[in-house]
Amino acid sequence: MSLPENYDTLVGEKGVSLSGGQKQRVAIARAIVRKPNILVLDEATSALDNESEKIVQAALNNLMATTNMTTLVIAHRLSTIRNADKIVVLNEGHIVESGTHDELLQIAHGIYQNMYRIQELRSQEEQKEAEQREAAQDLQSIKMSRALSAVSTKTDISVSAVETNSLDKKPFNFADMLKLNKLELNYFILGLVGTFVGGIAQPASALLITGMITAMTKQFGQFQSSGDRSHLASMYDDVELYGILYIAGAVVIGIFTYLQMYCFTYMQEKITTRLRTDNFKGLCRQNVGFFDEKENATGALTADLATNATKVSMLSGESQSAFFQGLFTLFAALVISFGFGSWLLSLVMLGLIPLLLFGEIARMKEMESAGLISDDLAIPGAHASEVLSNIRTVAALGIEKRSADLFDELLQEPLRKGRKEAQVNGLSLGFSSFIMMATNALIFWFGGKKVDDGTIGFEEMMRTLMAITMSVQTVSMASRFLSDAPKAFKAGSTIFAIRD
Repeated sequence: MSLPENYDTLVGEKGVSLSGGQKQRVAIARAIVRKPNILVLDEATSALDNESEKIVQAALNNLMATTNMTTLVIAHRLSTIRNADKIVVLNEGHIVESGTHDELLQIAHGIYQNMYRIQELRSQEEQKEAEQREAAQDLQSIKMSRALSAVSTKTDISVSAVETNSLDKKPFNFADMLKLNKLELNYFILGLVGTFVGGIAQPASALLITGMITAMTKQFGQFQSSGDRSHLASMYDDVELYGILYIAGAVVIGIFTYLQMYCFTYMQEKITTRLRTDNFKGLCRQNVGFFDEKENATGALTADLATNATKVSMLSGESQSAFFQGLFTLFAALVISFGFGSWLLSLVMLGLIPLLLFGEIARMKEMESAGLISDDLAIPGAHASEVLSNIRTVAALGIEKRSADLFDELLQEPLRKGRKEAQVNGLSLGFSSFIMMATNALIFWFGGKKVDDGTIGFEEMMRTLMAITMSVQTVSMASRFLSDAPKAFKAGSTIFAIRD
C-alpha cells in the first residue's frame, strides 16, 4: 500500500479520507509491525478486492513462512488459508473437518471441498466481469478523454478557487462589532444609563468622604481649642448627614449597577449564542478536506468553538461596559477636581494620571493573566484529544509513553512563554506598586506645601486628591476594552470566515 506522502499523509479525523480497503491494510500493517508472538486475523481481507487481496495475502504468507509467529486466521475466502499448516472447519460450533488444504480437498463430498469449488466458480465469474468492465471503461475513456480533460481542468481551477477562498479571513473591526449589537440596541441604551451613574459614583463619593473628613477635622479642632462640647454634637450631626447621603447613594448606585450589568451581560450572552451557532453551522458546511488540515483537528476546532464567540462577545459586553464607565469616571473626576477642588493641584495630578493608570493597568493585567489559558495550548490540546479518542489503538500499539513524551514536548513552548511572561508580570507588578506609592507621596508632599503656604485650602486639596485617586482604578478598567480588542477582532475574523 502506498499513500501520497507515505507516513506523513494526512488521513483525516479517524481516517475519514481512507477507503475501507486502505483502513484494513493499515490495520494489518499496524498489527504486524509489533511482531507479536500470536497474530489473530479475523476476516483480515474482507474489504479488499481480488487484486488487493492477492498482494496482501502474499505478504502475509511470506510473513508466516519466514517468522516464528503463530497465526490464527478466521477467513471467509478460502484462498487466504491455502498455505495454512492446519485448517479447521466449524459447523454450529463443532469441528467437523481438519487438516491441510490438500488433505481437506481429498474428502469426498466434504464441507471444505464444496465451499472451495463454489468460491472458485464465483471467483472466475467475477474475474470475467471485471475484465469486461475494464475493457468498456477503456473504450469510454478514449472517447471522452478530451472532454474529460477540459472539464477536469475547469473543475480543478474551480475547486482550487473555492478551497483557497473558503477561509479567506476578512478584517473584523469595531464597526462589525457594533452591527452585532443592533438587535439589542434598547438594552445597550439602558445599560449606558446605568454605566453613566456607576461611572460618576467614585468621583462623587470623593465629595462625601472629603466633606466628612473636613467636618470631623474642623469640629474636633474647635472642640480641642475651646473645650465646647457643642462642636462634638455638630460633628456627630455632620457625620450622620454624610452617612445617610452615603447610604442613599449606595442604594442608587446598586440599582443602576444592576441595570448596567444585566443589560450588558444579556447582550454578551445573546451575541455569544448567535456567533457560536453561526460558527457551528459554518463548520458543518466545510468540505472534508478542511478537516484534514492539521490546524483543523477536532481538539483545536472544539476549543475555537468554545472560546472565539466568547472573546468577541466580551468586547460587546463586559469590556464595552468597563470602557464607557471609565470615560464617564474620568470626565466626572476632572469636573470635580477642577470645579470643586484646586486647579493647581488638579493640573499636577493630571500630569501624573498616566503613571497612576500604568501602575493600575499593570496590576490588573497580572491578576487577569493568572487565570487565562494560552492559545499556544491548542496544539497540545489537539494531540491529547487525538490520543484519548483513539486510546484503544494507542494501548494496542504500546505507544503510551511515546504519546506522553510527545505531549510533554509540545508543552515546552507554552512553558517557555509562560516563564517569560511570569518574569515580565513580576517586574511590571513591582514597578506599578512603586509608581503608585511614589506618586501618592509626591501628591501629598506638594499638596501639603500648598496648604501650608495658604495657596489652597485643606478641603480643596482633599477633594482634588480623593476625586482623582479614587477614579484611577475605575478608569484603568477601560484598558480591558483595548486589551481584549485584538483577541476579539482575530476571533471574529475566524468566525466570519467559517460562517461565510
